[in-house]
Amino acid sequence: MSKNPIKQESSGTLSLDVLLRMKKHSISLAPAHISAFCTLLLLLLSCIFQYSASTHLHNHHFTNHLLRILAAMFVAFLVSKVSPKWFKNLSFLYYLIGVGLLILVHFKGLTIKGASRWLAIGPIRVEPSEFMKIACPLYMAHCLSYLKLPLHLSHFLFCANIILVPFFLIAKQPDLGTGIIVLSIGLLQIFISGLSYRSIASLLLIFIASIPLLWNLLHTYQQNRILTLLDPSSDPLGTGYHIMQSKIAIGSGGIWGKGLLGSTQVFYQFLPEFHTDFIFALISEESGLFGASLILFLLCTLCMSILVMALQAKSIFAKLMLSAIAFYFFICSCINTAMVCGIIPVVGVPLPFFSYGGSNLMVCGVALGIVWHLHRIEYD
Repeated sequence: MSKNPIKQESSGTLSLDVLLRMKKHSISLAPAHISAFCTLLLLLLSCIFQYSASTHLHNHHFTNHLLRILAAMFVAFLVSKVSPKWFKNLSFLYYLIGVGLLILVHFKGLTIKGASRWLAIGPIRVEPSEFMKIACPLYMAHCLSYLKLPLHLSHFLFCANIILVPFFLIAKQPDLGTGIIVLSIGLLQIFISGLSYRSIASLLLIFIASIPLLWNLLHTYQQNRILTLLDPSSDPLGTGYHIMQSKIAIGSGGIWGKGLLGSTQVFYQFLPEFHTDFIFALISEESGLFGASLILFLLCTLCMSILVMALQAKSIFAKLMLSAIAFYFFICSCINTAMVCGIIPVVGVPLPFFSYGGSNLMVCGVALGIVWHLHRIEYD
């Protein structure tokens, strides 16, 4: 495994070290400690607000959430202790399994609310697209650690195909939100590996030129969500309902909130999906601007601590993987909160640690396990 950090090899290349230049300092365990502390606080707050949500759901909701958190943290502990070869050397196998499961979803997937995203394994439902948020960046980091950086055009096309295959399979489910996350994480890894300014400009022009084609590829309900974003009141009982009710919940919370179990939007059953994708609206109504800001601060601190580990890492693989995980937590948090606040269209992106769902929590656990594993390996 290469031990050389990513460097700027020419004046026309943009890479991680160009964006975030840091002096060489003695290695500290502070980032790992900060990430662990933020994780514990986030999980504690998650339990508090899921308990509030559970009072309006079935009896086993809160118990299931606690068991999933314990399972996710146990997986994080196991992942942090395994041999390094289980990540880098077997990354291609994880990628193939993930792609195979995505293909299987199209033939054997469970269809819920018009989307086929889940596989049934006995009483357990698994969402393969969630695991591609880790498997795809892992294989990308493996490939980029062996390629000459900055990337040549042929290598760039090879890496682009690695992320485009799962993106189209996920988008076809349809799950455009998760597909965009997988795509953006892969593009970030390519970007911080080093791209010429000419390549960056060319990619932006291609994206802008393809917007009309991308619009026509969207499903009708996805187009309606985008149009409704501009004026939610145009369809208050249809596509605009989620946004309007979440805005009401956020606004009624004020600065300090209505207190735990005090959400009237949830009590009177106005707010849909309040325990999954719209959990942030429940948090904002019950804890107000103060509670919502605290959670965003903890999430940002977690992302920054992982990014600091990436900047301090010696190997290219560790730099790329840690950066991808930091970006994963960051973009999921941004998309979810922006969706709930009505800034972007409604997409199925859960809030890390808080949204109810085993696949989401398990991916968070695996991601944290990889973070602590890489930190231990790099600095032992």
